[in-house]
Amino acid sequence: MITRIASMVLRLCAVAALTLGILFWTGHADNLHNIHMTVGMLLVLALWVIAFARMKTPGGVGALIAALTVGVLLALVGMTQEQVLPGANHWVIQVVHLGLALVAIGIGEMLARRGAKAVRFAKQAA
Repeated sequence: MITRIASMVLRLCAVAALTLGILFWTGHADNLHNIHMTVGMLLVLALWVIAFARMKTPGGVGALIAALTVGVLLALVGMTQEQVLPGANHWVIQVVHLGLALVAIGIGEMLARRGAKAVRFAKQAA
């Protein structure tokens, strides 16, 4: 149940963060950075909840390590990107941030799907 809720939070935060990110990238909604950062932190927390919940599934420890690593990197890049590569090359750090976000979302979705399969399998075996 907790994984299902975290998965929904992850998806909602992903849509919100990506939408706000696109608005920032196109020069709109600059006053919503704090909301974007809050939503991004919620996304990372949801990812970690899913990863910890799936730790005991096959490959779960490796997935947990990947989720923790990507989450930390995503948060660090997100919080410091204004200072990294200012000027004409700033788009590079924005692309890195977007890539990390997509990887985080992908890991969260993969782990949530893996968990749903494990639950179905357990019900069939019982």
